Amino acid sequence: MKKLKQSAIVLFFLIFTTTAWANQEADNKAVIKVLDDYGEFNLAGDAKSWAELHATDVVKLRQDKPPLTSWDELYEGKLKTNAKRKVVGWDLEIKEIEILGDRAYTWGVYEVELQFIESGDTVRANGKFLTLYRKEPDGRWVITHDMSNSSVSPKK
Repeated sequence: MKKLKQSAIVLFFLIFTTTAWANQEADNKAVIKVLDDYGEFNLAGDAKSWAELHATDVVKLRQDKPPLTSWDELYEGKLKTNAKRKVVGWDLEIKEIEILGDRAYTWGVYEVELQFIESGDTVRANGKFLTLYRKEPDGRWVITHDMSNSSVSPKK
C-alpha cells in the first residue's frame, strides 16, 4: 500500500510539472508573439492594432517626454507619430523573458529605421527596452508597462 501511495505521488508530480512546463512554454510563445506583432504593426503603420497590444491602464515611459498613462493617450500619440514618420525597418532581440504567473517581463535591444513623411529622409536608431505584461482573463497577454531608450548620445 505504501508503494502504491508513493507511486501516486510521483505520478501526480510528473503530471503537474509537465503541465506547468507546457503552460510556461505556451506563455513564452504568446509573449514573444506580442513583441513580433508590435514590430509588424509598426511596420504596417497600424496604430490601432499596435495600441491594442497594450492594457487599458498602460504606462509608457518615453525618452525625453512625459509618460503616457492611458490607452487613449497611447493611441492618440501613435496616430500623431505615424502622421510624421513611418517605420521602414525593425529588428528586435529579446535578451531575457520571464513568466511569473499572470505577469511577465522581457528586456532586449532594438534597431529601427524611420522615414520622415515630409522630407523622405531616413534615420536609424538603436537602444534598449524593458516591457512588462499581464495575462488577461481571456488568456491574452498585454503590455502594461513599456520603457525604451536610445543608445545614441543626445546631441549637444
